[in-house]
Amino acid sequence: MSVSTSTKPPRKVVVALDSSASEARHTAEWAINNILDPARDKVDVINAISLDSEFDATELGKHQHHIRDGLFDGNATAVNEALKQFVELFKSHGIPAESHALKSRTDSRNVIVDYTNSAKADLLILGSRDLTGWKR
Repeated sequence: MSVSTSTKPPRKVVVALDSSASEARHTAEWAINNILDPARDKVDVINAISLDSEFDATELGKHQHHIRDGLFDGNATAVNEALKQFVELFKSHGIPAESHALKSRTDSRNVIVDYTNSAKADLLILGSRDLTGWKR
């Protein structure tokens, strides 16, 4: 690993991964090998958890919000555990990183864009969900 002596300003980079997808590690390694600079980059590894379901009050009963919140919390804990491996991968290459499991009741794409904007990120890196350019 070569250490950059970059005099460029610091950069905030968001890497959005589906920690359960087989391509997630490839995306992280590709970012390390092709884009990230340990001398200037700080990475936020994110995963958007979306509970976009067909449940309604009759199916979940009067405690529907508590049930949905419980599903989010359980998923967020599992996702945070899964994201730790990617944080450690970035750190092993000298790149500061932290992880965030983002909860939403809307489309995950919107959550990723909203987080990227609120974090004032300079760059967003997404995986391809195991799709080649021809399949996308």
